[in-house]
Amino acid sequence: MKFKYNSIIKNILLIFIFLLSIFLPFLNFNFTIKIVQAENEILYPPTYLLSTNIKNLQSNVYTLEEEDIFGVWDFVNNENKYVTATCKAINRESYIFVDNAIIVGANLTEIGRIIDDIMIPIMDSNFAPPTDRDNNGKIVILLTRISGGVGGYFSSSDYWNYGEIVFIDAELGISDDTLIHEIQHLVHYGLDSNEMRWFDEGCSRFSEILLSLAYGYNHSFSLYYPRGTSLLYWDYDIPGNNYQASQTFIAYLYDQYGSANLSAIYRASSGGVNLHSSAAIMAVVSQYSPSLTFEQLYMNWIIASSIDSRYYGDIREYSYNSFNCMPDYYSFPETGGFAKKYPYEEVNQIDPWATKIYNFRDFPDPNQINISFNVPSGSHDHPFGVNIIKETIFNFTYSEFDLESYYFDPTNISEGFFITLNQTEEGFSRILLTVSHLDGGLGDFASNIPVLEKNVEYELHVISQAEINDSSDTKTLTTPSKISLTISLFTYLIIGIGMTIWRKKR
Repeated sequence: MKFKYNSIIKNILLIFIFLLSIFLPFLNFNFTIKIVQAENEILYPPTYLLSTNIKNLQSNVYTLEEEDIFGVWDFVNNENKYVTATCKAINRESYIFVDNAIIVGANLTEIGRIIDDIMIPIMDSNFAPPTDRDNNGKIVILLTRISGGVGGYFSSSDYWNYGEIVFIDAELGISDDTLIHEIQHLVHYGLDSNEMRWFDEGCSRFSEILLSLAYGYNHSFSLYYPRGTSLLYWDYDIPGNNYQASQTFIAYLYDQYGSANLSAIYRASSGGVNLHSSAAIMAVVSQYSPSLTFEQLYMNWIIASSIDSRYYGDIREYSYNSFNCMPDYYSFPETGGFAKKYPYEEVNQIDPWATKIYNFRDFPDPNQINISFNVPSGSHDHPFGVNIIKETIFNFTYSEFDLESYYFDPTNISEGFFITLNQTEEGFSRILLTVSHLDGGLGDFASNIPVLEKNVEYELHVISQAEINDSSDTKTLTTPSKISLTISLFTYLIIGIGMTIWRKKR
């Protein structure tokens, strides 16, 4: 289901981001950009509500102006209410019904054409065709009134009682994004009713990007990874971050492996049993990169999502080729704020498949920076990935990065690491540091994360002066991979312009 955007708030946000993108390179203070996710989704209606078919599923073929009765979920009172609706349009791929209690001024013929010629082909090419449980060769679009500010929804209970149907609140406006979002849910449920929430929602959000591209718009500036958000575990307290993370990851899969392989992941099975989440992904990805693990794929995604908008190199796994991803790390430290105090030290907890991202800069003299990373003994059973990206700014148009990547598992995690960087000799201006918890299974809801996985801790220390104590007691666990990356800072301005024109009227 999907809530409508508040256009006034969104326009203010876009203007704010545009101004920041212009002045950001000239600022000498640290600050946080907090991008508010406008979509707040709530639970689907219970699956047991509709136990009696209103119309025989074996003969769900309608004629123009035919009436039928449908159950519409009341999200305020948490109950099902029945409405009478009339079939107002019959198209190649859909029936469009209008609730008799409302007046719809939209062009239903055009809506049907968009579904026929754009939305269903997007499903066919990138995901899967809709099922046809009620043997009519079409899906039903019910334009009605939905309580609670919900722009639209798909419910599995209605799938079993009415066949393929999605509900759209016509009084809030018929959004193409909402429509294709819910059609993807319908298609996905018909193919795999037990898919993990993060993957299903990521595909729905990515279908909106595919729709924008079909219209000729560049929707890619909405891509970013919200730091600290678990990719695989859905948090209903702040679902906006999960929508954004999952959408960005699906876009990365599409960009790296193409629509055919995204569709193969969508349909993946083994021994006649549907595969879900990371298992489905690796069943397809391993055909191209046999040695690649999901942990490595996740870390590549984090790096690409952190530096992509300023990276014009040729290392495919560290960039998006079809899209631009706007990094979400303009903060010091992870928690934001204006603090510039060193040493910076913290003990933090991190959820499974989540990444904390830090941006350190404005180091006082002397220019020797010591970074240490340790995992307390109680968290030694969990693997971690750490990236240190040193950014060197030359002028307004470009900069370079050196990347050092570390992987920890139970065989070496007790050692931790201690490294010393010399800002003066290496010439870097700031450090982007990421810490990822690479554990936690296929995913579920955040409320169901086991305590032993939820309370995983790490220690981080960043000291901006020469370390007095000998660092020989700690050691670097792996030989870091160092890659020089040329990044265009001019993209800050382009991001601002792109975000202002991103919102389009359909």
